[in-house]
Amino acid sequence: KGDVKIRDSYADLKLKILKPNQTIPIWINIYDTNYTSFKVKEPIYTTPIRKPEAQIFPHLEFSQTEMKAKSGFYAVSGIVENSNDEKISGSFFVIFYDEKSEIVGIESTSFANLAKGEKTKFEVQEYETDMFGKPKTFEVIAISNR
Repeated sequence: KGDVKIRDSYADLKLKILKPNQTIPIWINIYDTNYTSFKVKEPIYTTPIRKPEAQIFPHLEFSQTEMKAKSGFYAVSGIVENSNDEKISGSFFVIFYDEKSEIVGIESTSFANLAKGEKTKFEVQEYETDMFGKPKTFEVIAISNR
């Protein structure tokens, strides 16, 4: 009830780079009380990225992607193919959405040395919680380490 003021807080972010015009919600948990919105005062510290968008977000082709509810979690799996000219390492981030298209979770897994023309399977798991709703759809974003 009322406002909660937090000073000098820090949290490790799962998704550290956003696509242009992409927004994500931020959830915080203070003493087992979950907040889904908050206000921030300036300044917000950011680190500028000095790489072209094509280097950050590699062109990878995803196929046979599906989400399955398993015992206690949801799993997104599929096949990814590198269509670039060089080996790529990085992470796959899966953004889970509920029936209202609101984000209910973000999970990731890493990949290493995916060569041109190479295909590999991937799976990302989101553990089931009732805090934000159940996943109904998903989006996969690849971010390169180069």
